[in-house]
Amino acid sequence: GCALNCTFNAKLLKRGLFANVYVPPFPGDESIGFGAASHRYLEANKGWKPFESARQHGFFGPKTSGLSEALIQTIFRDHCIERPASITEFTAGKLAEGEIVAWYQGRSESGPRALGHRSILADPSRAGLKDELNSRIKFREDFRPYGCSCLHENADEYFDVPKGFDNPYMSFAVHTRADWRDRLSQVTHVDGTSRMQTVRASQNTIFHELISKFAAKTGVACVLNTSLNVMGEPIVETAEDALNFLEKTPVDGLAIGPFYVTRVAQ
Repeated sequence: GCALNCTFNAKLLKRGLFANVYVPPFPGDESIGFGAASHRYLEANKGWKPFESARQHGFFGPKTSGLSEALIQTIFRDHCIERPASITEFTAGKLAEGEIVAWYQGRSESGPRALGHRSILADPSRAGLKDELNSRIKFREDFRPYGCSCLHENADEYFDVPKGFDNPYMSFAVHTRADWRDRLSQVTHVDGTSRMQTVRASQNTIFHELISKFAAKTGVACVLNTSLNVMGEPIVETAEDALNFLEKTPVDGLAIGPFYVTRVAQ
């Protein structure tokens, strides 16, 4: 689990001891089994070569976590369900209006980071957002920063990283550029760093599309991204989990598959 220390990883990278520092999306003890399986696979497939970084992802959750439309409509039948022409365009509009949105798409992440399939999303430039999340939804300590997901092609505009910097699994805490620290204060820690994520279209098409449409509306090509859960509970995995989350927390809406779900007004 030491490799989940984003601050240490960034310092290690900055020291220049290695040409590159690669951290997989799930570097904890569970990766021992993954490594053993990979070793046997390599023994049986001598011609195998690793995927290039731009094609890698961390979405290896159960295949059953990718939901059918019929199941979504059944589970949320007592709530308001909309099916917009584009879930990314619709959700980007909600985020641009200042709403906090639960985002459930495809198979879940492997590992502890929310990488854009099981996330709570919001406008990172919205004043007071961190305090609202802490007091109403996440109940976290004030000193803990929130993550920031940014388009891969725009990351060097907001953060002190070279062009083309890869951080798809939120493995490095890098400095927010001085001219963006005020506007990105909700995702910038007290030491000026941000636990950011770079998002490529080739790794997470729908999440990249959402951030792109949010950028078109706001001029900011990144969103606040934190895990889709509340303190003391695991990250949402199933449609039933998502229903429980929606009913327990004051998020403004849930984007699940092609649908946007809200609570029925009382």
